[in-house]
Amino acid sequence: MENIKISDNDIAEIKMLQGKFQEIIFKFGELQIDKMELDRMVSEFVEKEKRLKEEWTNLQNMESSLMDKIVQKHGEGSLNLKDGTFIPTASK
Repeated sequence: MENIKISDNDIAEIKMLQGKFQEIIFKFGELQIDKMELDRMVSEFVEKEKRLKEEWTNLQNMESSLMDKIVQKHGEGSLNLKDGTFIPTASK
């Protein structure tokens, strides 16, 4: 069986396609690196969000405890933070 010579145009087209495959492979690599960076950023975001939610809950608990303490000390009523006065609720 005799070897067949492929035309220069066909060889050029094959090389062009191989080059395009290499470009796509490189772009996949860049995309994977971008994804890894985004994953890291999302993880950091989730951790920050978790910490802020915990802080929020702690502040709510502290506020509730303080309000309970004020109610025990002064009874039911409303607090004016501007002038620091407590107005007791009228008893029925």
